[in-house]
Amino acid sequence: MSFEYSKRFGRFWDDAKTLNNMIYDYPFHTTGKNERDFENGFASTLITVKNQFNCKVITQIDKSTTVKSVYCFGKRHRPDMTLDENGIAIELKFIHYKGLKDAIAQGYLYRLQYRFVFLVLIASLDRQSKNSR
Repeated sequence: MSFEYSKRFGRFWDDAKTLNNMIYDYPFHTTGKNERDFENGFASTLITVKNQFNCKVITQIDKSTTVKSVYCFGKRHRPDMTLDENGIAIELKFIHYKGLKDAIAQGYLYRLQYRFVFLVLIASLDRQSKNSR
């Protein structure tokens, strides 16, 4: 098992830079109260600006497309959004402190099939996360 080959030039790299700028500009602080709200909001934004990418935008909220899953450890793991079939995986996680290592591990699994992985971590600051430290 090895990671998918990736280069820091070409259409996937250009899309990775565009996606990075979109993540920085997206108002995550105002879009939701749970992970599903954040996923739907960001996926909707990706669909509306799909012409800015060289690759096809594939999301779970778009019923006409299917996000390709990664088979590892006897299970199928599927990112929230992708750019192309094996281009860029995007996983959005609304996490508490103790869920951080699970989120990072999930990003490594996606790297087995996708050239680049964007792991967007939204930290929860509620009482439950303060008490879990």
